[in-house]
Amino acid sequence: MSRNCSGAISAVLAAGLLSACSGGEIPEEPDFRLGALGAPDIEKHEIYGTVCGFRAAGGSIQALALIQPDKAWIKIGPEATPLPLSEDAEAGEEKGPLGIGLIYGNEAAVLTLTPSGEERASGGGRLEMESGLTLQTSENQLVELDGILQCSSGSI
Repeated sequence: MSRNCSGAISAVLAAGLLSACSGGEIPEEPDFRLGALGAPDIEKHEIYGTVCGFRAAGGSIQALALIQPDKAWIKIGPEATPLPLSEDAEAGEEKGPLGIGLIYGNEAAVLTLTPSGEERASGGGRLEMESGLTLQTSENQLVELDGILQCSSGSI
């Protein structure tokens, strides 16, 4: 009977290389992640009308942020949290697809969208475009993602 230990050996080698290249310290995996927003969140908070969903790159179908013209929704932990459109964004003329803002936030967190590329139809009356998303909390936790904004003047 033989065992295949190549995965374990690879992980040990990778950790050793990472340790050697980083001065002996192995960086920890960040424990701060955005949760997926789903139908229960949409129904509970009545997130209807014009809305864009941000999906991380790599083929994910989960919305990590839902963005409306006046507020964005994120999920840190079990509950969806609203972030109002920032006063700076209200005063500015720059808007995202379907008139959504690009900066939302309050004292707890700031969410910034950086749409890029051309808007393209994605079926069902929706449009999508590539975008970055940055979220920084008041505790200096940072999430930076590339992905897709998929938008609709109905609900996502």
